[in-house]
Parts: sequence; C-alpha cells; structure tokens
Amino acid sequence: MELKLKTPWRDGTTHLVMSPLEFMQRLAALVPRPRLHLIRFHGVLAPNAKLRALVVPQGPEQPGRSTEVATGTECEAEHIQGRPGRISWARLLKRVFDIDMQHCPNCGGGELKIIAAILERPVIEKILEHLGLQPRAPQDAPMPPDAAAQAWFIDDYATARADFLKRGDVLASAFARVERFAIPVSSRDGTSGLFVDGLYIPAQGGQKRRLIVVSSGVHGVEGPTGSAVQRLFMQEALTAQQLAGPLADTGVLLLHAVNPWGFAQYRRFTENNVDLNRNASADAALYRTVNAGYPLVDPLVNPDQPADVSAVEHRFFHLRVVSMIAQHGMRALRQAVLQGQYQVPKGIYFGGQALEPQLAALGPQIVPILNAYPLSLSLDLHTGYGARGTLHLFFDPPKNPRARQGLEMAFAGQRIDWASGDDFYTLTGDFVGWLSQLRSGTSRRRSSTGP
Repeated sequence: MELKLKTPWRDGTTHLVMSPLEFMQRLAALVPRPRLHLIRFHGVLAPNAKLRALVVPQGPEQPGRSTEVATGTECEAEHIQGRPGRISWARLLKRVFDIDMQHCPNCGGGELKIIAAILERPVIEKILEHLGLQPRAPQDAPMPPDAAAQAWFIDDYATARADFLKRGDVLASAFARVERFAIPVSSRDGTSGLFVDGLYIPAQGGQKRRLIVVSSGVHGVEGPTGSAVQRLFMQEALTAQQLAGPLADTGVLLLHAVNPWGFAQYRRFTENNVDLNRNASADAALYRTVNAGYPLVDPLVNPDQPADVSAVEHRFFHLRVVSMIAQHGMRALRQAVLQGQYQVPKGIYFGGQALEPQLAALGPQIVPILNAYPLSLSLDLHTGYGARGTLHLFFDPPKNPRARQGLEMAFAGQRIDWASGDDFYTLTGDFVGWLSQLRSGTSRRRSSTGP
C-alpha cells in the first residue's frame, strides 16, 4: 500500500510504502487504550472534547446522578473531576508481568510498602545471598566438547574460504557441469580477499525438478557456523551415491559467506552498517519503508554518546524499559526493533538505502539457476536463536495444509518452529524472500535457521 504525503518531508520523502499489516498497525495506534491519556487524541476523542462522553465508554453511573446528557461546561467539569490518575508502578508490574508488588507472597493478604530502592549491585547480591537466592542468573549446563565436531568450525574467514574452495575442487572433478563463481567485495578499511563464493551442482540425472539452496554468512559473525554446516554438507550429503540416486533430479546451490567483510571482522552487518537480512529486495520501494515504531526505541537501544553505566539516565535504564513495555507491550517493541528500518543509517537493523553491491552482483548470477527448477528449498544458516546446541528450522507457515504436512515429513525428527508464535516477528528485506523474488512465478519453500 502506498500513501502520498500531503507535504514532503525534509529528506524529500513524498510517499510511504506499507504492507497491509503495517497499515493496520498505524490505524490501530489511533484507537485509544482504556483509561490512558494519549496526546494524539483529536476530535471528539480529545481529553476535553464536549462530545467525548457520548463516544467513549463511561464508568458505572454514580447514585443520584442525572442520566440526561450534560451540556457545555457541566460535561467538561465532570470529565475533569472523573479523570483517572497515573497508574502506579506496582499496578503496571502486575498488569505486564503478573508480579504482585502490593501483597505479601507468603500470607497473601498483607499489604506491602516500598521502604527503599536499592540499585547498587554488591548490596543486592548480599541481600539475595542472605535470603538463600541466587545472586546471578543460572549458567547453562556444561556440554563436553566434541573434538571431531569442533574441527569443522573455523573462525578465520580466509581459512574457512580456502577449505570451502578445496572441497569445491573435489566436487567439480566428481560431477558433471559443475559451475563456480566468486563475487569480489571491496572494502574501505583495506581488508582484502573478500568474496561471495558460489558452487552449483546441476541435477545429475538430466531432469531438473528440485533445487536446494544453502547460504551462509548473511550475518557475517555467524559465518563460521554456517560455513561449517556447508562444508559438512559437502562431505556427507553431496556424494555420488546421493546425487546419482535419490537426488538425481535435484540441483544444489551453495552460497558461501554472503557477508564476507562481516565474517572477517566478526561483525553482523556489512561495512556500511547494513543488515543483509533487511536489505535484500528486488523492489526499490523497500528502502522507502517507514518503521513507525523505531524512532521510539532508537534513543533507548542506540544512544548517540559513548556508553557510561554511571550516568543517571543509564542507572534507571531498566525502569525506562519497564515503562515502555507497560505503555506499548513487549510484542510491539520487539517488532519495532527487529523489523528493520531504513531512516537511521547508524541505527541497528539498518536495511540500507539501496541493494548492497554484493547482492546486486549476486542476483544476475543466480537467476538462471533458480529459474531452471520448478521447485526449490532455500536454507539460510544463522545462529543466536533458540535452545543451546539445538538445530531449529524456521518456516513461514504454508497456507496449504498439504505443503505443511510435506515439510514435516521431509524434516521428520527435527524441530520445526513455525514463525507464528508470540516470540516471532515480521521483517522486511529478508534474504530468503529475495531469492523467492528472483524466481519467475515458480513454486518455492523458504526456510531459515535464525533471525
């Protein structure tokens, strides 16, 4: 949905492009929440509007009060007298987190009173230890290292790339019509030898029915894990027995280190501070998308000055966070932070203002491959989400029940997290979605193993 602005913004923006969900979110923001004063009320919903009592639900009628509609001054006076006060912190904690700060948890009936606010960490730890409580969050259960598995994980980008290329040489000599490409990625800081490497093994049986795409390093710092999975896949799955048998009609496309600079520098984003999983789109309208909630959270999560934990505003950081959660809800704030934004270049989850150069070069290279198969499955490898030491598969819930059943059968024994629970969020410009856009109207399935 595209909305034309009545007056252009200072940066020249004349239109806002919104998905249907974003449009509904903006409309919902105009609806007043119960018993909460918002300065954006206007018209008959304004706090002192004469007709407000006719459209806003009122509390129980007071005994002896006239049921006739009050006029003018009477209506205003009664509204001012009946206006609710601020909600206390105790009630906010009860409403948001179900933590009852007003009654004793032991006897259940006695009222509690705040006698002090303790912010010093050593004092808090002593009090918790005296009460027999853990002063620190519990540690993860120890997991013994697996030397054989650890050998696959290479933190150094150049070493990991060299191993990927070496294994690609073996596959190129073992199978017919293997294609390889390397897209150079320049760097302003002098980092050299950066490439997005591709390896394509076409269906060896002649008939092209299915394509498997496995990508790594879209978030650079997650590249070591993604690269390890790809190289293990090359050794154990891409064998003559598989590609000449069950996978004879299946092609395989591997994209190694989509964000090589981030891989080499241990950074999530590119050198331009662009999150490639918010930047990828075949439609330039993406970069005009306005994340209406991000300006609210940016000063909180992305301060414009060096961090100073002793500063007064930072000492009360947790109280500010609780206040925002109470006002807007955790799900709305999570969406505002993680969706992706295109107006603050130095902010987090910045999606850029144009397609990043390596994606612009990668697209034309892989379009013929993607469109050579009627069905494809894209797996984008990530880390940092879900249970420790557990493989998670994230799929957009298919509208077709048979498609969902087919995915569950294909990944039987693996955990599938359908992206529909309260912990999930929508995002714009995701890499797997871009791969789908590059295809010309054919069937596809998308998957990711992280945010």
